[in-house]
Parts: sequence; structure tokens; C-alpha cells
Amino acid sequence: MNYEWEYLIYLTRCGACGEVPAPPAREIDWRSLLRLAYEQEVSATVAKALKQGATGCPDVLLQAQVSQMRGVAVQNVRRAEGWLSLLKTAAQQGLDILVIKGYDVARFYHNPECRVANDLDLLVREQQEQETFRFLQAHGFEMEERKPDSNHAVGEHPLLGMAELHISLISERFCRLFAGWNLNESAFENVQQIAFSGGSFQAMEATNSLLFLTFHLIKHFLYNGISLKMLWDIALFAENALQNIDTARYRQLLQNSRYDYFMRNVFGIMVRYGGFQKEDFPLEPAENTADIEALLQNVFESGAMGKNMAADEQSAWMFYYYDFAQSKHSREDLALINAAKREDVRSGVFPSVAVLSRRYPVLLRRKWLYPFCWLHRLVTRGFAFVFSRKRLSRRKVKEKEELSPQAQEKIRLLQRFHIVENINKV
Repeated sequence: MNYEWEYLIYLTRCGACGEVPAPPAREIDWRSLLRLAYEQEVSATVAKALKQGATGCPDVLLQAQVSQMRGVAVQNVRRAEGWLSLLKTAAQQGLDILVIKGYDVARFYHNPECRVANDLDLLVREQQEQETFRFLQAHGFEMEERKPDSNHAVGEHPLLGMAELHISLISERFCRLFAGWNLNESAFENVQQIAFSGGSFQAMEATNSLLFLTFHLIKHFLYNGISLKMLWDIALFAENALQNIDTARYRQLLQNSRYDYFMRNVFGIMVRYGGFQKEDFPLEPAENTADIEALLQNVFESGAMGKNMAADEQSAWMFYYYDFAQSKHSREDLALINAAKREDVRSGVFPSVAVLSRRYPVLLRRKWLYPFCWLHRLVTRGFAFVFSRKRLSRRKVKEKEELSPQAQEKIRLLQRFHIVENINKV
């Protein structure tokens, strides 16, 4: 990790927390730093910090960054005003809509308008999905229907930008990692009304919000990559909402799913480089320098959502998954894997009425089709199970020696954190 990367983290803290930055201790390659800021989706936050202090950034580059930051801020303010007005109208019409991520995280930034936002994620009750879909259409959104295997529809508005309309937050497979708890079912319990930018919106209670941010971060780490913005989102939320978070439940669920050590390293990064304290987080931050540095190096190299090394991230995950599927396991691992397998077969062949109707809304009007759906799945899933080993062949997975150095390092990182994701697929 070079000094530009370290100073970028510092500048992000200054912009996110409203602090005046000190000049760098060494000579800075400012073009490299600002390119990293763009790749990590913190360019406007960093520009806010640069504008506040004498950092030595060349005036030409500084003015360009400040100009871009002002454009982002103006756009975000206008969108926020429009969204808050729209959500108020929706509530008056009886629609129950929660904001997830987005404004629920931005409210903890010193300058929320400088947090780069690509879209707004909304969660609705499943029974109100179609009504909310039509509501957004009536208010200028060009909507795309939710696909049967997806949990959200997508819409675009000429002024308000992109929106994702979710009916669930995490997959059923993810839910099965947590005994006695389901985020999709508890999302609308103890909903909060949050004041923001002259208006208000509804959000999940703090523990559920932090859990969702955690699973969202983990998902992107596994399949593509995570960004500096995502680290700051979860760190600021955890710090500011800590008094309202059920830390015992958060810790237990992370331990159940075996993601606790990964998250301890995430919080360890923010303590070591982000200026946070150990007491700011619901998990004890890790102190292993090698693991923290390895994770931070992956963030540095992959860029936001892994766009700098998408092929490497995918190759690494495929090899790791295949290697895990073929390897010997401890008694504890086997018990977890076999339990997940049994549940996966049951729910895959005979999903609940609610799951089927979500995927195929026509079933709500023609309930007599349910038995035929189950029969069809029994036949097709049966054949899929028989031939699954043929589909998962070494020929489709590169040998480890053929992988790039970045992909091999990602494999070592997955092994280091002992991540056994979606074990029910094994």
C-alpha cells in the first residue's frame, strides 16, 4: 500500500467527518491519488476535504475536483428533495416504503450531499409491490419488471435517477445461516422515521440496518470487490447508531455465519487508518496487521465493485468454491454443510407458496397451478442434482497456477478469513 492510498483514507475521513486535513508528510502524486478517489467512489468527499485545508494539491487539480464536487452536491440535493417529497406522497397513499442504504447511511456524513450515490434502494412489502410499481410509473419512472429469479425491479427517472424496488433483502440461502432470524421477515419491525434534508423517510431499526449493510459488504467482497466508500458507510453507521444496536445479537449472528473475523478486520482497518476507536464498533476490531493489510490491499487493487480486476475476482471465487467443494472437512464443517444441503434440496424442490408466488405472480390468480410447479421442479431439480458434478468440473475452473497473481492473492484472502459462503450450494 503506497502513501497516496494511506493519505486518501485520511482525506476521506476529513471529508466524511468535517475535519480540516493536515498537509501530507511526504510528496504526493496528486493525479494518482485523485484517480484512486474516483475508483473508490469517494471523489466528492475527498474534494470537500481538499477545499477545507491547505494540502498542497495543485490548484488546477483542486479546482477541477471542487467543481465536480459541487456538481455532485447540487444533483444530490435536488434528488433528495424530489425523493423525500415522493416518499411523503407515497405514505399518504398508504404505501409502506423503507429506504435502505442511501440516505440511511448518508445522514451520518458531515456533508451528506457529497456522498456519491448511484441509485436509491427501496424496500416494500411484498403485497404492495405492484401498487408501488404503478405509483413510481405514474410519477415519471420508466420501470422494468422484476425478473422471476430477482428480488428487485429497476426504474429510472430523468431527474431523480435510478431506483431499485426490493421485496426482500437477502436470499433464502443466506437466511438459513442464521438460526431463528430472518431479515426479510423482521425488516418492517420497529421502523424508524428519520429526519433528513428538510424532510423525512422510513428506515429499518438500527440493528437490522447494520446487518443488511454487513451482508451487502460481504456479498460484494465475495463476488467482485468492495470500495473505500462501502467501508466508510458501514463504519460511520456503526459508530453513530451504536447505542441503538443490539450488539449481542449482531455478534451472535456474525459468529453463526462465520463472517465475524472478516468484519473484525473491516473494523480493524477503520481503527488503524480511519481514526476510529475500538469502542465505536459492535465487534472487537482485529489487530492482526497482516490480515488487515491484505484486506486493504484487495480494496486498493480491485476498485469499487471490483471493476479493476473483475475477471480475477471471478476466477478466484470459482477456484475457491470448487476447491472447498472437493476438499476434506472437519466434523463441524460437515455437519453445517449436510444440514444446509438437506434444507437446500427441500426448499429447492418444494418452495413455499410465498416464494413461488413471488417468482411467478400468475400463481396468485391461478392457485391450481401450484402442484404442477412443484412437480415440474421435482423433475428438473432431480436431473440437475444427478448431473451437478458434471457441471462443476475442473475443466471449467482454471488450475491455481494459471490464475493471475491478484486472483491467487484473493484465494489466500478467502482462506485466511475462513469464509464458507453459501455452503448449501456445496
